[in-house]
Amino acid sequence: MAYIEGNPEEKIAKTFPKHLSFIAITTFALFGFLLVSSQNLTKDLYGIAIITLVALSLMIFVSFRINPLAWKKVVNKNKFQWLLSNENKTIETLSQLNDDYFILNDFTFELFHVEHLVISKHGIFVIAKSPAEGKIEIIEDSLYISDYSLESVTARLWRLCHLIKIIIGKGFDGYECMPKPILLLAHEEKSNIKDFNEISICGLSELNKRITTELTFPVKSEIAEGFAIFMKQRYMRG
Repeated sequence: MAYIEGNPEEKIAKTFPKHLSFIAITTFALFGFLLVSSQNLTKDLYGIAIITLVALSLMIFVSFRINPLAWKKVVNKNKFQWLLSNENKTIETLSQLNDDYFILNDFTFELFHVEHLVISKHGIFVIAKSPAEGKIEIIEDSLYISDYSLESVTARLWRLCHLIKIIIGKGFDGYECMPKPILLLAHEEKSNIKDFNEISICGLSELNKRITTELTFPVKSEIAEGFAIFMKQRYMRG
């Protein structure tokens, strides 16, 4: 059984109330400080309100980047349940890999949300799930599922892969290792499209085979283990 770190439901219960409390306290503290500091409250009130709203917006934006699933629970509970179901199915599937594999789920890596990161001596894989359901297709050199463009998802996948490559190179004496990106259709068993712009695309029943046979590439055992420990200790904190 693979080593699993990260549980979306536990993360929401543990961190989201803290995020909301921090946002509320900071917003009121900033607003109060600006009010007290004002020399002409009537004249400055509009500016104070604008500054407070901008600060509030920035804090909400950062919180959303750190914990997007929790915010989805607030704004769209039906969508949240669908996304959470896909999270749980994916983690359950990945847990069936053997103990060569370290699986890190649902964490923030340098302000990028990582859904699933698979680390092993057989390869490193960054997995993102489709945020919508329906038929996946290529239209004018762009990837869509139903009418939903997956451009931002695929772009984020590649950015994460390149960032991880840089981190490994800096942390392990210039070791060259480019993770392989996987777009998972967690709501489907199989995908009718197998790849797009060097991103592997698969359904849930195809995922582990892609990781263990079709996409495998060698990584030094000490590099894989060291990188997994580094990522867990630095980025999997609540």
